[in-house]
Amino acid sequence: MQKHDNRSEARAYIYTWFSEKFIALAEQQLPDDWETETLAEAFDYIGLPQLGALATEMASQINQTPAFSEAIIKEHFRLFFGGQEEPIPLFGSWWIDGGFDGPSTQMVFEVYEQHELTPHEDIQWLPDHISIELEFLYSLAVREEQAREAGEIATALANATAQLEFLRQFVSPWVPLVCQRAIQQAQEEFFPLFCQLLQGMVTEDQVVLSDIINDYQQTLS
Repeated sequence: MQKHDNRSEARAYIYTWFSEKFIALAEQQLPDDWETETLAEAFDYIGLPQLGALATEMASQINQTPAFSEAIIKEHFRLFFGGQEEPIPLFGSWWIDGGFDGPSTQMVFEVYEQHELTPHEDIQWLPDHISIELEFLYSLAVREEQAREAGEIATALANATAQLEFLRQFVSPWVPLVCQRAIQQAQEEFFPLFCQLLQGMVTEDQVVLSDIINDYQQTLS
């Protein structure tokens, strides 16, 4: 296997970073430390230095924006909840099915059930909310890494394959579209950087995962 065969540890961090930020923005409880340096290091580690550079640029933007938390909470509400005529939906079914709680919502939930990773009952959002889908990828990446560390390569392969399938079927068809629209409509400079990072991760991670899967397959052959 390759030298950086624990890349999924860094990948897991990236996915939960984005998931947590969407939750924090919705709850209007932003962290004091955005951990952008660790985020940049994670991107570099999995072989995406261009995204690492964007994360560093985002850190500078956070530091340079007066009253950053207040400005970003306001901008997040405007973009995604109703501060404009057509807020950007953060649910996959709206983009995939053309409306909320569509067939793809149930399909996503069934995938969660299959892997025994259903959202906590206290979570009020539909299962295809962006933060929940990203957290699911995080959970599978953690399982993959735990199996790899235990030498259970077949289990690691199964979890990596599940991630790639979920990315392709449920995440890639709509998350980049959300990011593109947010980039077009953003007024604060932070959100274009944030969305470029997320869009880049969703796109490039399919290549990273394919490489990881190939490593596992070679080990098992």
